[in-house]
Amino acid sequence: MSLSDAQREHVVKVRLANAGQMLLDASNMLAGGSLRSAANRSYYAVFYAASALAMRDGHTFRRHRGVISYFH
Repeated sequence: MSLSDAQREHVVKVRLANAGQMLLDASNMLAGGSLRSAANRSYYAVFYAASALAMRDGHTFRRHRGVISYFH
């Protein structure tokens, strides 16, 4: 399935918003002393931001491994 430029831009914005929400969640969890949960939310913040960058470049992946490999 191919996305139009407008659709791709929308997906990028949604993924960046998700990344921002995960960072906020991580900060709140860290402040509450939940280190493992904060680390988990931080991972997902980076994942969403990285997948947004990949999408901006026209790439999409079904698994985390694909996103990681793209930036390796």
